[in-house]
Amino acid sequence: MSKRTQADWTAEDLARQAEAAAALVEFLQSVDDTDEDLVAYGIEGETNFIEAIGAALDQIDEAEMMAKALKEREATLKARRVRFEKKAEFLRGCLEIAMATANGNQEDRPLPFTLMTATATVTLKSATPEIIVSNEAALPAAFWKQPDPIIDRAALKEHVGRYLAAQRSDDDADVIEPEGDDQEPVPDGLPPGVELSAAGYTLTIRRK
Repeated sequence: MSKRTQADWTAEDLARQAEAAAALVEFLQSVDDTDEDLVAYGIEGETNFIEAIGAALDQIDEAEMMAKALKEREATLKARRVRFEKKAEFLRGCLEIAMATANGNQEDRPLPFTLMTATATVTLKSATPEIIVSNEAALPAAFWKQPDPIIDRAALKEHVGRYLAAQRSDDDADVIEPEGDDQEPVPDGLPPGVELSAAGYTLTIRRK
């Protein structure tokens, strides 16, 4: 039988080998053999879990490499798109000036001014004047809108981080002092309306 390549391994294979490794660990624990080295040797010798992990790492490398290449390609295509957008904008401006020049004196030939080509109808019209606020202080309050309150997630993350650190160190402090001088102290613990998700796991991959 030929050796399986990394592309032959699937997520289902990885899950199946993980279950086999878990069964082996459970057996070793049942006989009071929990030596880490022996467990690792057993998993490597009695299952294909290590090989499945290696295949998964190879596929991660390949996927990340492809993602990086596509990202670089996207950057190149974006630069080209921007150049074409600027070219179209420039030519549109040139066409606008050309149409205005051809229209001549607007008092004699008022807008709109329309010309037809084989593929398009081009019309020059008066544009709506742009609004320029030259003095914001003089603008009446009716023309201002107040932004809706938004969550300061940076401050919330900092507070929860200090709360979790205090939990890990069994710190019994009752109050977490704020960073700013003009803010009220925040009671220790999670703020009302905030909860934490399950901690879950984090995976670290160190390359040799």
